This record gives sequence, C-alpha cells and structure tokens, in this order.
Amino acid sequence: MTLNSITKLNISEYLLEKRKEKLLVMKPDHKFHNRNTYDHTITVYDHGNTLIDPLSLKIDEAGQLLTACIAHDLGKVETWNPEGSPWFRGHEEVSADILVANEFDPDDDIVNTVRYHGRLQQFDKMSDKARRKLVNKISNLKLFIMLQLCDAEGFSDYGKTQALKQLNEFVHFAYDYCEIKDMPNWLQIIVRDDLPEDMTDAFGTPNAFGDHNDE
Repeated sequence: MTLNSITKLNISEYLLEKRKEKLLVMKPDHKFHNRNTYDHTITVYDHGNTLIDPLSLKIDEAGQLLTACIAHDLGKVETWNPEGSPWFRGHEEVSADILVANEFDPDDDIVNTVRYHGRLQQFDKMSDKARRKLVNKISNLKLFIMLQLCDAEGFSDYGKTQALKQLNEFVHFAYDYCEIKDMPNWLQIIVRDDLPEDMTDAFGTPNAFGDHNDE
C-alpha cells in the first residue's frame, strides 16, 4: 500500500480499537444480526481481505476497501439505542463525520462510501428518482459495491440474503442508468449468479461506471 493508504488504514484501526469495549456489547436483537458490532466489523474486514486477489485490486484500491470496512460502523457507539427499532439511526453519517474529524478529506471516496453505505436497505422499494439521486451521490461505485458485499458477510444468513438481494437490484439499476455497454470483470465476479450472458470484461478504474448525471 502507499503511505497514504497505510496512514488511513492505521487511523481507522486505531479508532476501532478505541471503541472496542463499547462495540463488543452492541448486538441488536434482530434477525439481520448475529454478531456484536465489533465482531461484525472484523468479519467485514476479513472478507475485504479475501477480495483483494480475486478482484485484482490495486494497492490503493485495497487500502480504500479495508479502511472502509473498518470504519463503516464506527458511529454505532454514538447512535446505539438499546430499545431498538432503529438500533443505530444515522450511524453512517456519524461514522463518516468521525473520519473527517480524524484527518480524512470530506470528499474522500472512503468517507463518501461510509456515509452512504446503509442506503440500500430498501432499494427495491425506492422510486427511480430516489435511486438516481443515490447513484449520483456515490463518488466511487466500485468501492461502494465492494463494501456492500463485505458488509453482507457480517450479517446473519437471513440478513446476508436480503442484503445481497438489494445489492443485486442496485447493481443492475446503476448498470442501466450509467449506460455501460459491458459489465466490468470485477463486477461479474461479485454478482456472477444473476447476469445477462452477454456481459464481458470492460473497465478497471476505481470508479468503474464512469460519470453519471441526474435527470
């Protein structure tokens, strides 16, 4: 990794360890969750590591992904509601703000990905206008999709199934909306179970979908 990637990853690791004691007791009584928040985060991070070689991630891409994996739920300490429903309202925004308060640029792709990572929970019920707005807010769709995949790995079996269903819906909408001719190879690997047969290798940049504009 570059020095920049290592620095950001180290900051995120420090912030996670700083919150470890509180995160260890945060396990919602909910069918989506079967781990406390700390163990969920470690599972998400470990899965991120398993994606680096299969997806041929570059050093900076790997650093971005692992940093996002560690940082995505940092805000759950401040937003924890033991009464439940919702358990962690607004934790995504708080997590992103924690990163900004600790040397991350507000416009960093990692901050952006962390800020919006919880928006797919009911993507299948969103209007097309709301879907387009969400796609336009995401600065790095590749990083966003990879974090979604890792996050799903940290849920219960039911939660993972539901999360991947929403991710699949999002991927296909973004693919159509951005008018991409061919599905990039890394994305084929991620969602290979439900792709049209004619999708082939294409893009390899961090924002693999390219530019996109709202109507």
